[in-house]
Amino acid sequence: MRSAVLVAVALFATLPASARITRSRSSASSNNATPDGKPSLLTPFYSLVLGVGIQYQRDHEQTEYGFPMLIEYSFSDRLKLTIEPIYSHITGRTPDGRSVSGFGDLEMTLDYEFLTERRYRPALSLESGVRFPTAADPDLGERGRDYSLGLIASKDYVFMDVDLNVIYTRVGDREKENTIEISLATEWRLNRTFSFIAEVSNVRRLGALHGEEKGDRNESEATLGLGWQINKHFKFEQGIVFKEHGIHEIVSAWEWNIGGD
Repeated sequence: MRSAVLVAVALFATLPASARITRSRSSASSNNATPDGKPSLLTPFYSLVLGVGIQYQRDHEQTEYGFPMLIEYSFSDRLKLTIEPIYSHITGRTPDGRSVSGFGDLEMTLDYEFLTERRYRPALSLESGVRFPTAADPDLGERGRDYSLGLIASKDYVFMDVDLNVIYTRVGDREKENTIEISLATEWRLNRTFSFIAEVSNVRRLGALHGEEKGDRNESEATLGLGWQINKHFKFEQGIVFKEHGIHEIVSAWEWNIGGD
């Protein structure tokens, strides 16, 4: 009865959901934690970034809408906390398909920048994260609690920002493989308003760690999109994700940066 939904979960679980159109994160200092001017009522919330995304994917077996949300707060120029809940709706398109909607799992990450950016070197941040199995329905999340640890490298090349992420995840579900995710993203500023966004990602599923004879498996995807900086506080992104087996996903994202940095 749940075959269509299980297929949908498998396809969407390749990478964690994100309220931005790319999965790669920037180093902690990408958002200023304190204002340059005099303190005001908004000073405690200056580094707060709020966002929401829309993800759409459809094939002959199912249709899925995802609404990932973003809460990002910088305690200092080197320490950043990110909280990402998601609301999803899956509709089966086969006779035995099942429709389900509700909140999925909750992801939290903490980034610490231990090496600041210089002219000839990138900023380096250490990231630790956890995924909590808080899904309202089993088909909207995964069993167990995942733990991740990784390295983020970010470099500003005047007209272009580049982010490289290497993340290892210990999966809490014994029936699934641990993963190593490598992603490279860039945002090329065409002018003060518009930018071109691109990302390539590869997830290596480490089947050998669980004694599986089939060994490791790789899953890759690429993202192309455009960013629109409406003003210093609001940004809109629109793109498409090209996955394996001819699967495409349309993604959009809105972001509100209270401090405007």
